Amino acid sequence: MTIKVLGGLTIENLASDDPKVLDRIQIQKQLYEQGFTQGIQLRVGHDFTNSASLDKLIEKINKLEIPYIVHGPATNLGVDLGKTWDEKNIFKNYILEHLGSSWEEFSKQAIMNASKVAMQKNSLCEKIVLHPGYTFIDDNYKNTKLVRLKNNYKDVSTYANFSLETVPTPVIDEQTHELMYHGFGAIPKDMIRLLGKENVYKPGYVTIDFTHLEVTANTMKKYPDLFENPCKFEQLVEDFLELGVSNFMHFSGHTDELWDIHPGFINLKTFNRTKQEIINNALREIESRYNNEIYVALEIMFNDLDTCKREIDAFMLQYDFL
Repeated sequence: MTIKVLGGLTIENLASDDPKVLDRIQIQKQLYEQGFTQGIQLRVGHDFTNSASLDKLIEKINKLEIPYIVHGPATNLGVDLGKTWDEKNIFKNYILEHLGSSWEEFSKQAIMNASKVAMQKNSLCEKIVLHPGYTFIDDNYKNTKLVRLKNNYKDVSTYANFSLETVPTPVIDEQTHELMYHGFGAIPKDMIRLLGKENVYKPGYVTIDFTHLEVTANTMKKYPDLFENPCKFEQLVEDFLELGVSNFMHFSGHTDELWDIHPGFINLKTFNRTKQEIINNALREIESRYNNEIYVALEIMFNDLDTCKREIDAFMLQYDFL
């Protein structure tokens, strides 16, 4: 099995003169040029691209001459498509300078910006990855929100080509260990209801984040009453493989926590042989569907070149030569 590894940048990195940010770009270029990665995952789509000149940013992206996929709007980038949660107050700050802007206009522009970047010459895929959406813990509101999201995605599909990511659900606060909100997308049933049966089984409409699925499986084990059909990690992965999963995946290492973390692959304390075998089998299954063309975006810290190389080597040893 040959896995193609993707590093990562955000589009605002390309507009910064900060030496630390420039170092991050150089690290990605060196990893690609030295064969440690075969491209990057580029995060695009929030107030930055709504405010800046997108064409100038695209010029810089093209000059990198590195293949990429696009991760579009997400809550921590200012766009929750269900208009529930502005995690970093990005939209709140945006409207201070853009009076009269609506959440819908802001979200649509961000998605269209991400799609425009995904249509460029070095893009590996015209689909952008989106987070499905969130709601606070309230059964009645959750059902209402699901209908709103479903209608929203039908609207988005008229101007953007997208894949939905498996975000953790429900979400537990790392500090208080209390339930914060419900994230749609880590349960196959949610994906089916959001995308509809006419799309959910088509290749490429669902992006698996293996670490996110581990978080959900961990939560199912600790709080089974929060789920209609709690199951183990292996079953959760198998259920998703019945859907139209993409050949682009996210992974940041194994975790036993109830919240999204990025433990990486060189920390032996986080290594889990059982989960490794489950993910390896899933990768082989997806590889067979896409004629040996699969990419894994490693969502780890890319602050130091030597550490990055060690992380990638550890990942490849664990999953390419098992």
